[in-house]
Amino acid sequence: MATPTSDLVPGTPRWDVFFRATATVAGEELGGSISLQGGSPAVLALDEIPTIQVSRLFDQFCSSLKWPPEIFDLTLSQSLIFYSYVTEADPAKLKLPAVIGSVKAGWLYIDTQVSLTLAGYVCPSFSASVSVKDGEAFAIEGDLAQAVTLPSSEVDILRLSAPNQQPGGPAMSVTCAGPDKAFTLRCSMALFGTPFGEADMTVLQDADGGPPKLSATLGYKGSLGPFTDPSLSFTWSKKDGFQIQNFPSVAVPNVVLDFAKLLQTVCEKQGCGKLADFVLSRAMGQSFFAKPSVTTTKPAGSAAADGQLYVLIDGYYKITAEDTLVVQVDMPQLVLSLALPSDFSFDSIIEKIGETITDNAESVVKQLWLSKVQLGKFLAAFATQEVMKSVAATVAESACDYLKDVVEDFVKKMLEFDFSDLGSMLGGAAAAGGGCGGGGSHHDDDDDDDDDDGGSSSQSALATPAITKVSRNDTGIHVEWGAVAAAAGYEWHLWQHSGLAAPTLAGAARLPQSGLLVDIPFKAGAAVPDVYAVLLKALAPADGSSVDSAYAKTTLTRLTAPPSVSLSYDPVTNVLRAQWTAVPNAGGYEAQLGSVANDVFTPLGDPISGSGMSQDFPMEQVAGAEGGMYTVGVRATASVSAATDSNYFTSGTVLASQPLPRLAVPSAVQHQVLDDRLRAEWLPVPGARGYVVLVTNLDAQVEAFRVSLPPPASGSTVPLQCEMPFASFTTQVPGRHQVSVMTLGDATHLSSAAAPSPGSDGLFAGIGFMQVGSTFKIP
Repeated sequence: MATPTSDLVPGTPRWDVFFRATATVAGEELGGSISLQGGSPAVLALDEIPTIQVSRLFDQFCSSLKWPPEIFDLTLSQSLIFYSYVTEADPAKLKLPAVIGSVKAGWLYIDTQVSLTLAGYVCPSFSASVSVKDGEAFAIEGDLAQAVTLPSSEVDILRLSAPNQQPGGPAMSVTCAGPDKAFTLRCSMALFGTPFGEADMTVLQDADGGPPKLSATLGYKGSLGPFTDPSLSFTWSKKDGFQIQNFPSVAVPNVVLDFAKLLQTVCEKQGCGKLADFVLSRAMGQSFFAKPSVTTTKPAGSAAADGQLYVLIDGYYKITAEDTLVVQVDMPQLVLSLALPSDFSFDSIIEKIGETITDNAESVVKQLWLSKVQLGKFLAAFATQEVMKSVAATVAESACDYLKDVVEDFVKKMLEFDFSDLGSMLGGAAAAGGGCGGGGSHHDDDDDDDDDDGGSSSQSALATPAITKVSRNDTGIHVEWGAVAAAAGYEWHLWQHSGLAAPTLAGAARLPQSGLLVDIPFKAGAAVPDVYAVLLKALAPADGSSVDSAYAKTTLTRLTAPPSVSLSYDPVTNVLRAQWTAVPNAGGYEAQLGSVANDVFTPLGDPISGSGMSQDFPMEQVAGAEGGMYTVGVRATASVSAATDSNYFTSGTVLASQPLPRLAVPSAVQHQVLDDRLRAEWLPVPGARGYVVLVTNLDAQVEAFRVSLPPPASGSTVPLQCEMPFASFTTQVPGRHQVSVMTLGDATHLSSAAAPSPGSDGLFAGIGFMQVGSTFKIP
C-alpha cells in the first residue's frame, strides 16, 4: 500500500511506502513490515514476539560479552522490535512506541515486558525498553513494578524499593558499551526492616578471578543498636549466598567467664592435669569485643543448629589486672543460628552475641591456652605461688611438653621484652597513674568505644618527641627530650617489669610546654625491676588544630649480674684479688671489699670502678684487716663514668667470700748491727708458712731490703735468724732504718702484720755500720 505525502518537504510530493515482509532472527522467521520514506527504508518493524532471552540477544548482537545469568537474567515478552535506518526521525511519525525516545540510525529498539530473575528471586513483569547497536552497545531500562524482597518473598532480609520514596520498585539499568558492562538497580534499601537510605546494587567482578557477586553498600546515619553510623557491605553469590559484612567492632557487655575453672578443664583435656587446683591470685578484669557478620550459608563444619540465617562472630578479649592489660587474645569464630530472619534485631543482637560467647566459653578460653606467649603472661600475672610451683614441677618432670614450652618460652621472651605493645595499655593505665588522660593506641579492628582515637582523621598529629637522654640514679629516672613545635605540653608514662611478672605502671604525669626534662622519683621501698620503659608524647593544643603525637619509647634494661665472681689471696704480695667474668653490654664494673656478719655487708673501704675483669685489694691498705671472712661484691655498670647515655643500668651485686684467719705476729724480734750486715732474730710462730724480713728507710719512706724465708722444721722452738748484707740493700739513702718481721700466710691464711725490732733506728752513710746505744750509724 502506498500513500503520497509531502509532510517532510513542503511543496515536494513524496511517496511513503509500507508493506509486509518476513525476517529471520536467531534462526526464526518472524512477520513484520518495512516503511519506506521517499523510496528509502526508514523503519523495520517485527510483529510481537512471545519471549526473548536476553542472553540470546547478547549472542546475536554482542557476542564478545559474557552475560552472568547466575546473578540475574531477563526474559522479554510481548516484544515489538523496530530497526531504524534514519539518522534523525520523529518517532511519532515513524509509529514507534512512546517508551522509545531518541532514535539513532542503525539501532535496534524493543518495546517489551521484562521478567527479572535476581539472585534466584523472580520479580513480577514490568515495562522496559531495549536498545541495541550491533556488536557495540546494549541498554535495557525500566522501573520494576513493585518492591523486591531478598532472598524471597517469604524470607525478607533485604527489601529493595523505588528511590526517592516513590511507589513501585527499583529503577533497573543494564548497559554494555565496548568492553564495559554494568547492571544497576537504583533503589531505597531496608535491612531487617530498618531503612538504610538509597544506594546502587551492582554486579561486582571478584578481584581474585572468582565468580561475580551482587553487591551493595548500606549506610546508616545514627545509632543502630550498639553500632554507630554503620556502613555495611552486602554481597550475594551462588556459592556463598547472602552475606552482610563490615559491622563495626563493639564491646560485648555482661560477659564474665570463670577463667580459673575453664582453664583447668582445658588443661586436663590437654593432658596437663597438674593445674587441677588452679586458683587466681588476684582480681581479674575481662572485656570482650565482637565484629559480627551475617550470612544465609551455614559455615562448613559448624555445630550450630540449622536455620535460615547465621551470625558469624569474630572478635577478641582482654584480660587486665589492676587496670593494666595482661593479655589480649583472639576468639575462635563463633556461629549464632537464627531460625527466621525476623529473629534478628539490631537492638538485641549484642545480647545474643554475649550469650553465644558464654555458651562457647571453653572454646574461647582454649584460645588462651593455644597462645604460648599469652598463656605465659596470664600464668605469671594470676597464678598463685602454689600453682606456679605445680607448673615448675610439671616442667621438671616433662609430663606436659606444652606447658614446658610455655614456661621456658615465656621466661626467655620476658627477659627480652621490649615493651613494644605498651601503647595498648595506656587507656586503662592512665587512670591508675594519677588521672592522665589522652589517647592511646587501640586494636586494629576498632577496639572499643572507650578507646580514644586521638581525634578526627582530618587533623594532623604532632611530631613524635625525640628522647635525647635517659639514665638511672639512686633516686629515680632522668629523661630529656627535644621540643616539639606547637605542643601544649607533654605526657610521660613509666612502666617496669621483672622476671615473670606482668608489666606495671610506676607513674604518669603531664608537664607544661616548657618542660623538656623530668626526674621521675622511685617509690619508697620499691624493688629494682629488670626493665624500665619510658613513653612520652606531645600534647595537642586546645584549639583542635592537631592531635597528640605518637608515643616515643625508650627503655632502660638492668644489666645482667656477673655470672661468676671469685676471691683469692696472694700471701707473698699480701693482696686479695677479685676476678669475674664479662657481662654483655657492660661499660664497666664496680668492686667493693667488705665483711659479712648476720647477712649484713660492712664495707672495708670505698668501691673501686674500672673496666677490667679483676681488682686487687692490698691488705695493708684495708682498714680493719684483722682476719676472718672477707667478701667482695661486684656489679656491672653501664659506664665507667657516672654520666652515661647507655640504655642499660647497674646490675645486681654478686658476692664472693674467702675465709682468711690471720696468723700471729712474730715475737721477741730483735736485731744486731755487724760490720757488713744486719742480723734479725725472732721466735717461730705455730702454723707459719714462712717469714718475711723487711728493712725500711723511715725517712725516705722506701723499702731497702726484703727477703722471704721458709719455715723451720715443724715443732721447732729455736729462735730464727736472718743475715742481711749491706751490699744487698736495694736502696742506699741516708736515713733512719727499721727492721721488721712478719709471719707469712698461704692461700687460706692471712699473713700477719709486721713486727718491728725494738730500737731499730740507725743512720746509713754507705760504708759499714757502728752501733751506738739503741741506734746504728757509720763512723
